[in-house]
Amino acid sequence: MANGFSTPIDRRTLFKFGGAGLALAGIGSLAACSTTGGGGSGSGTVKMLYFGEQSAATALQKAIEPKIKALDKKASLQVTAINGTDWNDFLAKVLTQIASGDVPDIVSVATEGQQLLASKNLLTPLDDYVTKNLSDLHTYFTGAHPVLLESTMYQGHLYTLPDSFNAGSMFYSTDLFDKAGLSRPTSKWSMDDFHSSAESLAKVGGGTYAFDWVVRLWGSWTSFLYANDGNLLEEGKYSGGDWLWKSKAFSDNPIGVSGRKGGWKWGDPTANS
Repeated sequence: MANGFSTPIDRRTLFKFGGAGLALAGIGSLAACSTTGGGGSGSGTVKMLYFGEQSAATALQKAIEPKIKALDKKASLQVTAINGTDWNDFLAKVLTQIASGDVPDIVSVATEGQQLLASKNLLTPLDDYVTKNLSDLHTYFTGAHPVLLESTMYQGHLYTLPDSFNAGSMFYSTDLFDKAGLSRPTSKWSMDDFHSSAESLAKVGGGTYAFDWVVRLWGSWTSFLYANDGNLLEEGKYSGGDWLWKSKAFSDNPIGVSGRKGGWKWGDPTANS
């Protein structure tokens, strides 16, 4: 599948819109996946796929489209939601849609999905666009943590301008803690504290479970795995990425880019080691 935009909107305009959208409304990935040729000088409708409900996609469209109009009065945005039980389900539907010939210009996607799409040559690297538009993206790179950009690289190329990140969280019932006579967890809460608290909560009765989680990979035991410096796969990094790390992109970023490379390279399952 050749790279290119499915509408004749100018590529520089689309890229600048992506930067503005990231800063103001939250676009996850600029993905040019079209089977058509490269963009021309005209304008058209930018098609974006969004994981979630259509109401949220429509709200996103209304928030971003004025920024597109400010860059190109003839351009417009169409954000279409794709529902799914998880990212795997979403990506399967995206790949099916692309295979049918209905190709989006932009896909909002998580990092694992990005590596999948990039490995299938379905994404356009942003390297040249970022290099040519560093002045427009100065504020973005100054405020973005370099680790987020590194995580969206694949084999030394940048495919996503991340707008957000998330992490596993643990919630607890203050009412149940009070019933069990437990103090509130502190910043020094340990696994031993967790275990002893769970034992106390199990004695409350009334069908109370000491701890519960979603029975799936993300949001369950992986949080404990990562918190203890573990992983499901052997970790490595691709070489490359110096075109970004040695540029002026992060010149005013207080964190610095020491040790950054061309993206995470996942190896064999650690269960086999």
